[in-house]
Amino acid sequence: MKKISAFIFALFFSSTLIFATETEDWTSEIVDWSNEFNLRLPTTAEELSKIEGIIVNREEYFYIRRFQNFLKKYNLEDACKFINITNYIFATNKKISYIPESIKYMKNLKVLSFFKTDLTYLPKGIGELENLAVLDLSQNRIRQVPDNFKNLQNLQILNLAYNKFKIIPKEISDLKNLKFLSFTQNILKNSENLANLNNLIWLSLSFNYISELSQDIFKLKNLKRFYATQNHLNEIPKEIGNLSNLEYLSLTGNNLTEIPKEIGKLTKLKQILFYENRISEIPKEIGNLINLETIYFYGNKIEELPKEIGNLTNLQQLCLSDNWLKEIPKEIENLQNLTWLGVYQNEISEAKKDELKTTLPNCYVY
Repeated sequence: MKKISAFIFALFFSSTLIFATETEDWTSEIVDWSNEFNLRLPTTAEELSKIEGIIVNREEYFYIRRFQNFLKKYNLEDACKFINITNYIFATNKKISYIPESIKYMKNLKVLSFFKTDLTYLPKGIGELENLAVLDLSQNRIRQVPDNFKNLQNLQILNLAYNKFKIIPKEISDLKNLKFLSFTQNILKNSENLANLNNLIWLSLSFNYISELSQDIFKLKNLKRFYATQNHLNEIPKEIGNLSNLEYLSLTGNNLTEIPKEIGKLTKLKQILFYENRISEIPKEIGNLINLETIYFYGNKIEELPKEIGNLTNLQQLCLSDNWLKEIPKEIENLQNLTWLGVYQNEISEAKKDELKTTLPNCYVY
């Protein structure tokens, strides 16, 4: 009996000692990291575990204000609450080369931002921050995420813009609650591993090397904003019509030559940005998009506007400059909410431009 009691005591004592040592070690590692980069983090495990956000960037005040405004602008207000938490650490003008593994013990973290620092990799500990809702790692040199990244099931906002990703990591596809995802200006050549992100409403793949939009994208039925500006796209798949909740679409600066008629199914669209492509024709189905407010088609090869353009009575801005147009259909007179019409660098006569100014008295025509 004494031997059993002694064994239990020894086991309890050794477990307590291991736990205490582990706790002491992680606290020490975080404190050393904080001191190395002058982050001014707390020095005790209790205080560290209470922190709900660490925001490290080079322009703290403007970054926070800009990020709050961004969330509101793109209908992500529910995520704003994470940026209003008071228990934060703010550190500015920092070049940080790594994040320690011990960050996994800071279980209360909801917001983590290492914007414009000097990171090249992520520790596996990031994948254990189960309460994380906002993760901004933009403007670094990161190439991949750890394999347990898929455990971040509460993540809503993930910003990986301006890094070195060649592919979208497959771990991203498991983040079922993700609403915002940016891979702007990486070195992506495809757009796969997105199909399961059913709650995604904002996606940017702009400034990459993507030559084809994967079918994964057209399964994102809740997507409201999609940006694939400045890639190497040659066509818009007809499946674009599946994105029935899309409101903003930018495919500027690609190699597009035509627009599929299926775009007429996107009746919630408010903005189309297709400028600087090689599009020669606009389908008549564009007339179905009665909620459109902004169209930018400048810098293409468009020879004729469909008369159905006159259906877009909510249109406020229409830019058709630098195309091959000779005429504007008379139905344009229906667009009495138009405030801005660009038709310069076409083959439209000055007399016709003067007529447009008379027809649309509240519109600036140039």
